[in-house]
Amino acid sequence: IAFEKSPDPAMIVKGTEEQRKEAIRLAIEVLESTGETEQQKFLVDRRYHALLIGSTGRRVQEIERESGAHIQFESDPEEVMLVTGSKEQREKAWSIVSAVLEGEKEERVAVPVAARKTIIGPKGVSIRMIERDSGAQIGFEADPEPCMLVRGTPAQREAAILMAQDVLDGEEEEQFYVEHRYHGYLIGPGGSRVRDIEQATCTRVTMSDEEPVVVVSGTRLRRDAAWELIKERMDEYDAERSSEL
Repeated sequence: IAFEKSPDPAMIVKGTEEQRKEAIRLAIEVLESTGETEQQKFLVDRRYHALLIGSTGRRVQEIERESGAHIQFESDPEEVMLVTGSKEQREKAWSIVSAVLEGEKEERVAVPVAARKTIIGPKGVSIRMIERDSGAQIGFEADPEPCMLVRGTPAQREAAILMAQDVLDGEEEEQFYVEHRYHGYLIGPGGSRVRDIEQATCTRVTMSDEEPVVVVSGTRLRRDAAWELIKERMDEYDAERSSEL
């Protein structure tokens, strides 16, 4: 189904004769059940058109199905989205589209070129952690001024910016309570397990001989990631011991 405005407004239905008849019947049913339909124009930058249409039109079809409205996009003479349906259907469609666009907004944060490597981290570890934990997408731009591009919802962007600032603030030590019985297992054969944790999180992990603690050195984001892996290894240790009983 498609629509054209000239020479006369019309709905174009393609398919077999049976499919065309069924589509027309359903269209009439929709018109009768929803009352008068109108077309409303919403300004939508054309760079978002492909995003809203989705792969093979899947996303726009989902929006149409959920709202009951029909949606078209135009780039000339204006960059707009045309929504046809009842008032309720048009409002529902715009509400869905607004939510999608809200998650695509970008925020630019001034970041010196020299700091870019620190935020990315060794082998991209830091930036992957920030994106994973915040839900935002991060990129960098050199012109017109060096900056970090953060894309996502307001909450995601705020979280990502705070995490990036934490990485730039530098490294600190933090102690985590870990009973001595886990220390040997965490170190692993030839230090293999603790090395895996350090390499995965870009931290330095040491076991205290005197106290039941593990000392983790790194940024807060990396320390938290290392602690999560340490807890996973401790759970593995407990599971292995339980299976031996």
